[in-house]
Amino acid sequence: MESVSDNREQFDQAANALMASLRKSRDLNIEIRQALLLKEQADSIGYAEASSESHSAVLRALSDIVDRVSRL
Repeated sequence: MESVSDNREQFDQAANALMASLRKSRDLNIEIRQALLLKEQADSIGYAEASSESHSAVLRALSDIVDRVSRL
């Protein structure tokens, strides 16, 4: 039969293992959250650049059309 002291030691070990696991989980969650924020920032920058390129392409096309029409 195990003594109260042995049970207490097992409980302390289990509690320590649980706390270590919770800390690691928290740290991983923080890293995941930071990675998602960086991805969102990169996506928004990419969207802004693509949008800017699209606007530039439209303006070039309109400019070409105006140039061709003005030559007629």
